Amino acid sequence: LEKLSFDAQISNFKPMVSRIYRVLHTTKGLSRTFDMTEMSDAVHNAESVCQEWQNSDQFDPYKISVFRSCLTLIHASLYEYKRINFDVLGRKRNSMISVDRAYIENAIRTLSAELEDENLDRLQIARVVLDFKKLYLKEVKTLISEDIKGLVNISLKLGKEAPEFHFQSDSTVFVKPEFESALRTVFIHSLRNSIDHGIEMPEERLAAGKSASGNINVTSHLSQDGKHFILEIQDDGRGLQIDRISQKALAMGLVTEEQLSRLTPQKIADLIFYPGFSTAADLSDMSGRGVGMDSIQKTIQEHGGKVDIVLKHGNSQSNFAFILRFSIPIRHMDTGRMSMGELQTAS
Repeated sequence: LEKLSFDAQISNFKPMVSRIYRVLHTTKGLSRTFDMTEMSDAVHNAESVCQEWQNSDQFDPYKISVFRSCLTLIHASLYEYKRINFDVLGRKRNSMISVDRAYIENAIRTLSAELEDENLDRLQIARVVLDFKKLYLKEVKTLISEDIKGLVNISLKLGKEAPEFHFQSDSTVFVKPEFESALRTVFIHSLRNSIDHGIEMPEERLAAGKSASGNINVTSHLSQDGKHFILEIQDDGRGLQIDRISQKALAMGLVTEEQLSRLTPQKIADLIFYPGFSTAADLSDMSGRGVGMDSIQKTIQEHGGKVDIVLKHGNSQSNFAFILRFSIPIRHMDTGRMSMGELQTAS
């Protein structure tokens, strides 16, 4: 808030407000996903204050007190959720991890037996190391499965059937702890977009010869050079509505009619990464109030990665099926393989 006030004095408050707005939007999305209603409502009110600042050419310092009140409610809500988590549910407050005892005993037996083997090879060592990494690192598949459970309520609140999720990966990849929060954030944002904007209502899907519930496919693999982890998300919904994106871009003044006529469908699709861009007719709490792809892109870029929209084919003259592709530097992941240094040390 102190930095926000300072920026206001130098007439440069909007970038800071935008950053706060994105953080609030992400927090609200996560709280809604896990059905934390009180938290979601409190954050939504704080968002509204930021939205008023964004829509004004002059910073209104009197709204800081209103914003502080919103933050107080957010902190109070968070404190209550923590109290329930720790005191009522009895979960520990430290950084201890819970691992099945049989799993640890088996890993220790395996390690003890193999260390006594004079013919111990690097492959055996690598397997043992992989087993122990599973104790403190989370697999991408596991992380995704956990987040999917919280998204069922979103579908039901929108009057849609819960979609079928399909995950496919060509290798075992773990998420490093420092990147886990960012990956969860962009993944949940992306799935909310698929459920809200992509997948149609049941009656519309049935009329189009589809199943009443949608399908969301998540695939992952390592890039050919091994430097990036690639995560791709695709749904079988209506696709990107290129005509609506074009009209919105014109209305926002992003392009002129002449410029638009020269853009390919792919270039038009890329316009949805513009800050505040949304084709939703009503920017409701569910639709994200115009914050979405821009937030996803910024989060990935802050970690040295990139996100692309890859158009596949048109379901009609304006609707294009597409893949949302994330390219994440491998330094944020762990492939489960031992480095040369680890192998040499173990040998």
